[in-house]
Amino acid sequence: MFQGFTPEAVEFLWGIKFNNNREWFLPRKEQFLALVDRPMRELGSELFDAIAAAYPKQSLKLHVCRIYRDARRLFGRGPYKDHLWFGLRRMAPSEGAEPGFYFEVAPEYYSYGMGCYWAKANTMACFRRAIDADPLSLTALAKRLNAQDTFALAGQDYVRPKGDPGALLSPWYNKRVLDLSCVRAHDDLLFSPALTDELVRGFGFLLPYYDYLEAVTRREDA
Repeated sequence: MFQGFTPEAVEFLWGIKFNNNREWFLPRKEQFLALVDRPMRELGSELFDAIAAAYPKQSLKLHVCRIYRDARRLFGRGPYKDHLWFGLRRMAPSEGAEPGFYFEVAPEYYSYGMGCYWAKANTMACFRRAIDADPLSLTALAKRLNAQDTFALAGQDYVRPKGDPGALLSPWYNKRVLDLSCVRAHDDLLFSPALTDELVRGFGFLLPYYDYLEAVTRREDA
C-alpha cells in the first residue's frame, strides 16, 4: 500500500543526479528499490486500479519506467535516470506517440498530467485539422482549463507558427508537444498516501482532454 514518498527518496534522487555512475549506484541499489522504485510501483498500481474502476472503458495500461537509460542514447549523460515516472496509456507502437497520463518525481519537483510527448507530425496535423473543422469543441475545453489553476497548457511550440485560430486556441494549435501538467515543489502531499486520491481527481479532470486527443490519434490510425 502506498504510504507516500519520503525525504530520503528525494535525497537519493539528488544523489543520482550528482553521482551518476555505477560505482555510486550499485552499492546503493537496495536503497533505490526501497525508497524510490517500490513506492513508485505501489502508487502506480493503486492509481491504475482506481482509474480502471472509475473509467472501465478506457483500457489503459500501466507502465513504470526503469532507472536505466538506453545505452544507445546516453549523449554524454550517466547511465541512470535522475527522475522516475509511470504512465497510463494505450500500448502504442511508439511510446508517447498518443496521449497518456503520467506521474513523475525528480530531485527538484514532482509533476503529473496528460499529453502527447512524442507525437508524430501527422498526429499534430490531424489535431489542427480537427480544430479547423470544429473549433467549438476545443474552445469549451480551453475555457474549462483556463478556469482552474491546477493544470496548465505546456509543451514545446513550433518554431514557425502553423496558424492563428484566435487568441484562445492559438496556444493549442501551435504546439509541437502537447502537455497539460501540474508541476509542484516537494510538499506534504508527496509524502502522504493522500497523493493517490489527488492524482485520481486530477486525472478525472483531464479525462475529457484525453478523450479529445485519443479520438484525434484514432482518426489518424484509421
